[in-house]
Amino acid sequence: MFVCSEASIRSLIIHSVGNKLKGDTFILSNSTASIGSELEEVLQKFMFSPFRSNELYNFSNLNNNSVYNSIKQMFGSSNSFTSESKKIAKTLFEKTNNPKVNGGNLFIAHFKDMIFNDELVNAIGIFKTESADTFLKIRSADDKLLVERDAGINISKMAKGAIIFNIASQEENGYLISLLDKRSKNEEIAYWSESFLNVIPYKDDYYQTKNTMTCVCDFVSHTLPEAYKMDKSETSALLHTSLEYFKENDEFAWNEFAKEVFVTPQVISELELHKTKYEKENDLDIAETFTINVPAVKKEAKLFRSIIKLDDKFDIIIHKDNENLIRGKDAATGLNFYQLLFKNEE
Repeated sequence: MFVCSEASIRSLIIHSVGNKLKGDTFILSNSTASIGSELEEVLQKFMFSPFRSNELYNFSNLNNNSVYNSIKQMFGSSNSFTSESKKIAKTLFEKTNNPKVNGGNLFIAHFKDMIFNDELVNAIGIFKTESADTFLKIRSADDKLLVERDAGINISKMAKGAIIFNIASQEENGYLISLLDKRSKNEEIAYWSESFLNVIPYKDDYYQTKNTMTCVCDFVSHTLPEAYKMDKSETSALLHTSLEYFKENDEFAWNEFAKEVFVTPQVISELELHKTKYEKENDLDIAETFTINVPAVKKEAKLFRSIIKLDDKFDIIIHKDNENLIRGKDAATGLNFYQLLFKNEE
């Protein structure tokens, strides 16, 4: 999705943004930080390595989105970086309305020479750390080594982040954003992505593939068993067939997929009704046709893994079809059973 190997930090500023409901401090820097090449290498690892998802977002409600407007100013004029970074920090401070949210340090960086879809672009990164770790520091004194306790930021524990790419064609659509939003158990709302950044998913092929797969999985796992009294072995076979379609095809078409996987007109009609209901309940807009996104298929494939749990004693994992799995009932005990037919044993 994006490559940062050639990127460099043009400007970096750090603010301290606490939780106002806890009476935490709010400290704004008046100038950018000075960093050398060695520190920049560490900072880039800290900022970029947590971003592993191919999912993208846009800013929404652009006329009233203060973060979007600040980012737009930053991209337009490098002289506005410090002043606009303060506005972003103030917005985060005001939007932190949950007493359970931890305060922390806010890093805002302007990067140059990022590669996004083979295009060289600038980017703005907004990163927040919410915890400090204890470290042991070793130093020499006279003829011995001393150990001391120190506190600092663990560079592998980024809590929140957003990288906004300066792609001219996307400016009026709310830019393209890679998002990091690790939520603690204490967070009751997505304050980072919803209240602060106010972003929505970007409706590209990744979005379409991901949401189509979750819709199909929900249909097979919940709607079909209730409507047709299917057992686990039957739904497992349909999950496998559905996943194979996504793996073996480059393009997705709902009509073609439905006929190939579900075959029966009545079941196909049920699928169409489920899709409409699923879109409404989850506020989604799933296209009828799209290019299948391979990273999305790999990520969502785990949903299609078929495991039949038998009481609390056995699990049957079905990797492909269910032709060699026979379900029955033992007359003597009244218990259900599965008969497994196979050629080889390892």
